[in-house]
Amino acid sequence: KGADDAKKAAEDAMGGHGGGMAAMMKMWAEKNTPTQHHAALCPMVGEWAAECKMWMDPAAEQMVSKGTMKCVAMFDGRMFKSEFKGEMMGMPFTGNGYMGYNTTANKYENIWMDSMSTAMVMTTGTASSDGKTITLTGQMDDCMTGQKCDVKYVWNVIDDNKNVFTMFRMVEGKEMKEGEITYTRTGGAPYKIDPKMMAGAGNHGGNEK
Repeated sequence: KGADDAKKAAEDAMGGHGGGMAAMMKMWAEKNTPTQHHAALCPMVGEWAAECKMWMDPAAEQMVSKGTMKCVAMFDGRMFKSEFKGEMMGMPFTGNGYMGYNTTANKYENIWMDSMSTAMVMTTGTASSDGKTITLTGQMDDCMTGQKCDVKYVWNVIDDNKNVFTMFRMVEGKEMKEGEITYTRTGGAPYKIDPKMMAGAGNHGGNEK
């Protein structure tokens, strides 16, 4: 009876579909294969030179710096990891980001952490109809005020060799552009998701590429 209860619970978790474990695993695989939304992230893979512009205050002059970014595909194109190195306010700055598309929530999800903060910033969002502009929104902890602050990140794919990442935050009820990073490819090539993976076939495991 315990085994039957466990099977029923598993089937309920899979939406009440019967057909045994094989059918449930097939459904699981189909619901978690890479999609065109994951393919939209593939152009970010590679090595990049970064030109950074930051504004601490809308009325202040922009701070300009340079950096590098490396991005790799993980889990057969389900997730993407980026590693940034540069400087901020004259000091060394490093950061890691993880981005993917959640096919259950139907949203892009992004996590960012860096060497100048003890907090993780988590954002979610959607893409334009052509997949070339992804807009993410969320909240971050403002260490200066101790309050939550609304943020918006916009990633524009110009082509396979150039993209622009723009950061906004809400300041006194108004949206303020606080950063813009232009990435120019210096190495590597866009990742290509195996068409068989997109169709729900093949190995659904995968490793970091």
